[in-house]
Amino acid sequence: MGHVKPPSLFLLAGMAALGPLALNFFVPALPAVAAQFAVTPSAAQWTLTLYFIGISFGQIIHGPLSDAIGRRPVVLGGLALYALASFACYFAATLELLLVARFMQALGGCVGMVMSRAVLQDVFQRERFAAALSTVVMVSAVAPMLAPAVGGFVTEWLGWRSVFLLLGSGAVVLLGACLQALSETHLNRNPLTLLSMASAYLTAARHRRFMVNATAAALFPATNFTFMAAGPFLVVELLKGTPSTYGAMAMTAPFGFILGNAVARRVLLRVDHRRIMLVAAGVSLAGLALQLALVSLLPLTLAGLFLPLLVIAFGHGLGLACATGLAMAQLPDLRGTASASIGFLQMGIGAVASIAGSMVVPHGAAATVLTMLAIQGFDLVLLILGGHFDRRE
Repeated sequence: MGHVKPPSLFLLAGMAALGPLALNFFVPALPAVAAQFAVTPSAAQWTLTLYFIGISFGQIIHGPLSDAIGRRPVVLGGLALYALASFACYFAATLELLLVARFMQALGGCVGMVMSRAVLQDVFQRERFAAALSTVVMVSAVAPMLAPAVGGFVTEWLGWRSVFLLLGSGAVVLLGACLQALSETHLNRNPLTLLSMASAYLTAARHRRFMVNATAAALFPATNFTFMAAGPFLVVELLKGTPSTYGAMAMTAPFGFILGNAVARRVLLRVDHRRIMLVAAGVSLAGLALQLALVSLLPLTLAGLFLPLLVIAFGHGLGLACATGLAMAQLPDLRGTASASIGFLQMGIGAVASIAGSMVVPHGAAATVLTMLAIQGFDLVLLILGGHFDRRE
């Protein structure tokens, strides 16, 4: 570390944002997709579920592969696949073809999520890694948070297929930027065999502190995925809004996340990371409790549904980078594998949370928020358990 020139943090953030962007940008289009292909909302939501599955398992491949052949070729290959799959989504004539293209898009899109974390740990010591990661997390998380607003207007004015045309074009631009500006940062290669890959993941799975911290990091954004699956239908079906209405209201979350992340970057080098994460989880729980009270005790409104997201997202912005950095620090010799494992857990848990959101949305807003509250509560339990392991070891 240190002898390799660090790449631009904004380039890494763009890479990291690309996968989630295809998720959030597309969410407001779900009702339009269901209408065009004459399928139920739950059938249309498979475009989310398969994306989650692809983005989860793709990371398992990209992490060890980059440890063996380097970060740069894996990034370039993943971006090319993402661009091609995005254009395939644009031309998909049936829901089945769209599902296949979405899965391939996820396999390519997840590359930036893994590689951004691995590259940062290649070039920064632990003390600076969390601060650099916090910057990348802020940009890469806020862009997808803003995406529903843009996606809603694009869907309403140009049709849902135009979403994929924009995503594919953006990937081509990012691929060109990486060809020019992304140098190789991983110089000490690990041989890649199925046995070595299995061994690396077994090491990660058996590392108790890594697994607790990685799962806690993965649970931080899980409530977003529950709301992402349920929110468009709550707005369109119950509140009689439009996709652009959902997109505009969903912009409340980025402001809270940016503020939480800004606070995190100011205190990361002075305050114990575990304490920051506990406070962050508590803030998000308080926001969810407020949201539950508003949707349960008062008539359902856009304000009651969306304004508490400011508080919830503040907690996520405050704790996400700390949780990720603490988890990755447990496996310094397996950075690609550690990053892939965190991403797999994040997207795997996100898939479950998304399915849960689609299952509870017919029961209304209160059932959706209760599901989110349970997820965030479990995250707090894991953070407390992780602190217990820290004290013992």
